[in-house]
Amino acid sequence: MVIDYIDAYRDRVVEGKKLGVEPICAVLNDAGMRIAPRTYYASKTRAPAARTVRDGELKKEIMRVFGENYGVYGARKVHAVLNREGIRVARCTVERLMRASGLRGLRRGRRPRTTLDAAPASGVEDLVVRSFTASAPNRLWVADITYVRTFSGWAYAAPVSSPCGSVMEVGLLGLAESA
Repeated sequence: MVIDYIDAYRDRVVEGKKLGVEPICAVLNDAGMRIAPRTYYASKTRAPAARTVRDGELKKEIMRVFGENYGVYGARKVHAVLNREGIRVARCTVERLMRASGLRGLRRGRRPRTTLDAAPASGVEDLVVRSFTASAPNRLWVADITYVRTFSGWAYAAPVSSPCGSVMEVGLLGLAESA
């Protein structure tokens, strides 16, 4: 990051003089960012790290597999395809490189939308008047809808109970797609 900063400003001309590496390093040292000019030059002549080179190669392969599969595959499936093709790579590496490249697989299914913003009720009378107590059995019943995750998708259960007694009846259980 400091090297990139020096690269960006070293060729600037201020008051008719080119800044250069040494004056920038001196200002950075005064500001508390310790860097010597020889550190800058050493980083420019140093070969890239093996991980950086391999990451560049793997990013190309990940982009290829991701594109061939219409941008649907996530890190697990991209990892499986690469290993099947003989490109040995860890799944965490695929996850890291996909995250750095901004690639995300599609999520299967959707969460059911359980709460809908409704327009203000017009003319609907509140028969309970927000009082959930009953004077006698079978005068008031309270119901709710609960969504439950199952192996075949989302299902819903509609328990119905009477506030007067401890009896609870469970309504029909069905798949959320038909709800």
